[in-house]
Amino acid sequence: MPSMWDATKTNAWRAQVNLLERCREDVGADRIELPAVSLAKEAPVIVLGLDPGTERSALVELDDGTVKLAEIFENEKMLSLLRELGPQNRMVISRLVIEKFESFGMIVGREVFEAVFWSGRFAEAWGGQFEPLSRRKVKLHLCGDSRAKDPNVRQALIDRYGGKESIRKGGPLYGVHKDCWSALALCTVWEDLHCGVPEVA
Repeated sequence: MPSMWDATKTNAWRAQVNLLERCREDVGADRIELPAVSLAKEAPVIVLGLDPGTERSALVELDDGTVKLAEIFENEKMLSLLRELGPQNRMVISRLVIEKFESFGMIVGREVFEAVFWSGRFAEAWGGQFEPLSRRKVKLHLCGDSRAKDPNVRQALIDRYGGKESIRKGGPLYGVHKDCWSALALCTVWEDLHCGVPEVA
């Protein structure tokens, strides 16, 4: 017979699965295969990567190394989603990874400050432990060069997940688009850094 801890953990996982499934239905995702629930096993490792923007932000769900959701939401909707996914499901979702903004002594515009503002609101809405991860660290880890550009990061992810076939229909990255590439990079690097893949010095 499962313990009360197992039952509580599984109920939380089921609730989170239902919520993410509704989210996928909203964006018309038709390629989702959810793992079966088992009281005897740990809940799947799920990481959410969030690339904040001024009005809309990208969210990617990486479930045990598999992309389950890659979509861009209005910021207000993102706040609601994070509130639902946050504290009551901490034992289900391992971590929320949010892009960390860095200063390099250059003049920045209003858009950067707006994105920083939303980044803080997202962290507050989440209500649990989260990981700020800078774009510089992501570039260095995936490309070996902090001066890499966004297309270089995208290509590194494509190579990582199986090459050109990965972005075609049926491939593991099919449906990843626009700023979702940055959110996926956050998830991927976080998993690497917490699963024994060495960091580039």
